Amino acid sequence: RRAVSDDSFSGVVATETELRELYRKPSKIVTQKVLDRLDQHARAFIEAALKRPDHGRARMEAALELLRAREDKATEVLCLAGLADALLRGGDIAAARVRMRECLALQLKEQHGGEVVVDVPIAPLHWSIAHAVTITPQNVQRLKALGAGLALHGFRYLAGTPAGNGPPYRMILDSGIQVGAGSDIAQISTLNPWLMLYYMTTGKNSSGQIINAGQTLTRDEALRLYTVANGWFVKEEDKLGSIEEGKLADVVVPSDDYFSVSDESLKKLGSILTIVGGRIVHDAGVLRVQDR
Repeated sequence: RRAVSDDSFSGVVATETELRELYRKPSKIVTQKVLDRLDQHARAFIEAALKRPDHGRARMEAALELLRAREDKATEVLCLAGLADALLRGGDIAAARVRMRECLALQLKEQHGGEVVVDVPIAPLHWSIAHAVTITPQNVQRLKALGAGLALHGFRYLAGTPAGNGPPYRMILDSGIQVGAGSDIAQISTLNPWLMLYYMTTGKNSSGQIINAGQTLTRDEALRLYTVANGWFVKEEDKLGSIEEGKLADVVVPSDDYFSVSDESLKKLGSILTIVGGRIVHDAGVLRVQDR
């Protein structure tokens, strides 16, 4: 224990009791929680080792020796031992996580008479992959079979080329998978939704060059992906995305008709009235609105 008492390892040691308590309730949901927590263990151990290159290996070797000597052989201890072992063999994060999960599976097999209960349906979790600019039809079908979704971001509007384009909006939408759209905000893209909708419906980048030919959507399809479809990703499809009784009053009134303006005018649309949660947060003074 002295070998892992350094502050950089404190987060790993502190959660042993929590993990053991979770493991006393063998169910698929709890098992998934254990997996999630062990992933955090993995990250903590890896980061701690990488931050201390001067004596990180010695500490990991000492930790491995102590973990293997533990008599209780609790699941989290076995997995931490496997993680330490994987790190010592090269520090590969992916290999460490694989080894950690293998240890957990073996322990579960022993505890439950040969049945390994590590498979958890993920469809109710609404998991998704973001960006997906180069995803293949085969991988789309694999995700669809799992019940996962795709959050598509059109950031290549800014610097995309015919050779570096995407996402393949048309292929993905036609696949029937759960899909929503956005921009990836201001990190590598623009916050302006009208520019993203322009890209989704024309395939043209910011220079006016067609780079996403064959993958465009209709304006109705693009708008649906940008609004009502996105509620699924935050498990609030009953609250967000469409104007229906019982949903939050989030409404925007655009400066022109989205469905009939030219492509170039689409990029210049703005809001003359914005309501969030029933409260007016922007009013250009064009409409007469009574704020109740």
